Amino acid sequence: MVNEEIFAGLKSAISHGFSIEEAMQSLINAGYNAQEVKEAAAYLSQPSPKPAQPAFSPLYQTPPNTQKSNQTSFVTILLIIGIAILSIAIVGIILFWKEISSFLS
Repeated sequence: MVNEEIFAGLKSAISHGFSIEEAMQSLINAGYNAQEVKEAAAYLSQPSPKPAQPAFSPLYQTPPNTQKSNQTSFVTILLIIGIAILSIAIVGIILFWKEISSFLS
């Protein structure tokens, strides 16, 4: 069984640009068991199986990141409110144009 902590450390180091050998040596120097580090490195080096493709492609897929979806909804709501306020201001100017122009002159 691969030590998950060692596996995560190797994966993190590789994602930050270190070679597998550098990552292994770093973990060994940090006090991890050399044999466990080698096992985790061997497991990490194995090609990962590709996920099976679905038989059909759904028309709508739920977004994996709901936080981004919430941010998008927030921005959309702000835009709608802004457009509504701008529309009310324009209608007010049109309706009260005579009063506004006499006040300004």
